[in-house]
Amino acid sequence: MGNRSRPAQSKVDSAPENDREPVLAQLLAGLDVLPMQRIVLAHDARLRLSKAALAFIETAKAWFASHDVFTA
Repeated sequence: MGNRSRPAQSKVDSAPENDREPVLAQLLAGLDVLPMQRIVLAHDARLRLSKAALAFIETAKAWFASHDVFTA
C-alpha cells in the first residue's frame, strides 16, 4: 500500500472563529487533565456525558449559584 500524504492542515485553523470544539478536542487528547477538568471541558463542548458526570456538573452549578466566589 502506498503512503498517501495530504498537506497538513490544523483542525483549529480550519474551524470557524467561534467554534471551540476542535480546540477542546485537542486539549482532551493532548493533555493529561484531571477527571473533573475533563468533565467540564466535555460539558462545554456539548459532548455526551454519563449520568454521574452530569450530576457532577449540576452539583457544581448549584454550589456556585449559592456562593459568591467571584467578588473582589
